[in-house]
Amino acid sequence: MNYYLLNHFEKTLVKLNRILENNPRNIFALVTHADTYHILKRNEESLQDLNKVQDFTPISTFALKIHEEIYRLMNDFDKALKYLNKSLKIEPNNAATLRIIGKTYRMIKKYEKSFDTLDKSLSIEPNNAFGIGIRGIVYLKLESYEKAIMDFTRYLKIEPYNSSALVYQGLAY
Repeated sequence: MNYYLLNHFEKTLVKLNRILENNPRNIFALVTHADTYHILKRNEESLQDLNKVQDFTPISTFALKIHEEIYRLMNDFDKALKYLNKSLKIEPNNAATLRIIGKTYRMIKKYEKSFDTLDKSLSIEPNNAFGIGIRGIVYLKLESYEKAIMDFTRYLKIEPYNSSALVYQGLAY
């Protein structure tokens, strides 16, 4: 039985602990262990597992993204960006990673860097509503209301009933 897929995370940890006792270098088990701790908001334990993963295989983009998410949730944006950029070196055209970088830069008010990464992400996935929405919010922050309206109008063509996009579009008018 796959407890992880059934959202039985404490049981998942018990099973993974047994696996890791027999093979402490099992990368899949370590990453799943780290992700399970992350889901349970046990971030320090998750980071310990992720550091082990990085020791064994420094090219695990999944582990890098979990690192990033934990640090971003802890409001340690510099460390989050460090792990995002490591992931981007491995997969330079990963639109999702670029979007998260753009969002993170927006959160720390580095709007030009946010635009650069969001534009690159949207050049890869031009109809990604999430990326369009983040860029629209950046336009709002910079009081570029016409561009914000254009982005939220485009967003609403993709997701016509998205209430957040409607609210942001209203703010731009």
